[in-house]
Amino acid sequence: DEYGFGVDYLYRNAVVSANYTTSEEPDYLADTVNFNVAHEVFGGMTTINMGYVRGRDTVGRVGTDFSADVSRHQYRLGVAQVLAADLLLNVDYEASSDAGYLNNPYRSARILGASVPERYPGARTGNAVSLRAAKHITPLSALRFDYRYFWDTWQIRSNTLEVDYSRRLRDRLLLDVRGRYYTQNRASFYSDNFATEYNYMARDKELSSFDSYTLGYKLTFFMLERPVGPFDRASVNVAVDHIWFDYRDFTDARNGNAYAFEADTVQLFLSLWY
Repeated sequence: DEYGFGVDYLYRNAVVSANYTTSEEPDYLADTVNFNVAHEVFGGMTTINMGYVRGRDTVGRVGTDFSADVSRHQYRLGVAQVLAADLLLNVDYEASSDAGYLNNPYRSARILGASVPERYPGARTGNAVSLRAAKHITPLSALRFDYRYFWDTWQIRSNTLEVDYSRRLRDRLLLDVRGRYYTQNRASFYSDNFATEYNYMARDKELSSFDSYTLGYKLTFFMLERPVGPFDRASVNVAVDHIWFDYRDFTDARNGNAYAFEADTVQLFLSLWY
């Protein structure tokens, strides 16, 4: 179960936002506070964004009295620049710092085929830089390009590339087609099967070397041609994504081959503006 609320406050050329989210699972509790400030300068041609996220989590294990804490901090700084009437550029930097119990109490590593509990470092610091460009191609279509590079103290390096094409099919119908590619190398303390015991050992496939590919579609139908009652706009949205995962050094226990799988996600949601 998850609950959240947020407040945005507009003062002249700045927007101050605050959000709080709390969630509860049988073995995980999370509380997150998010602050963000966006300020326009140079006649609205440049927007500076700054943000901070503070999280406090509690990790448990079903059927036991195990309990451990996790502390999370995230800092964001970004600049959005209007380069032309039909071209927008964003550059963002993000730093994160996590401390506490960062592994999964259910998961095991392997030493020469024998299972042992995973052991992670008690801290992790990460950094990410991203570049985003949005270009209006024709009166009915636009193209967005995203690139993100991430690195952390666990020696993980990742690259994310995403391209999104939008086209208005009719006055009230919008189509989005997107492709995404993600790749990363393994963490310094990851192994599919350790040859000897180390201080830190992990066999989480998300810390291994892997690639993922996504092909997605979204169709948006704007329901209102004019304001109705308190609502200015309304839309129905349907989104479908097909995702492929290929793990390069994580073995599928069923057949001994490198693990791989595919997934489909479907979203249906209603949006109202008032």
